[in-house]
Amino acid sequence: MKLDVVAFFNTALDASNVAAIYNSGSTFNLTSSNGNYDKQDNLVRYYRLEDNLTDTKGNGNGSTQGDPTFDSNTPDS
Repeated sequence: MKLDVVAFFNTALDASNVAAIYNSGSTFNLTSSNGNYDKQDNLVRYYRLEDNLTDTKGNGNGSTQGDPTFDSNTPDS
């Protein structure tokens, strides 16, 4: 199993938001609304895992532990 995106919210996502993310067909930027997804203001941490561990949300207070490695392969559809 490979992770493509990791996002943390300060509230639970309702079914319509989860469905909007899951059924989008491709990863979209969670910092903006998209279809039924409207929880961008509740996004606390957002790691798109694009060959680094930068907090895309920009809070800058995330941290990593251990020795993470990256794989250039994309997750299976």
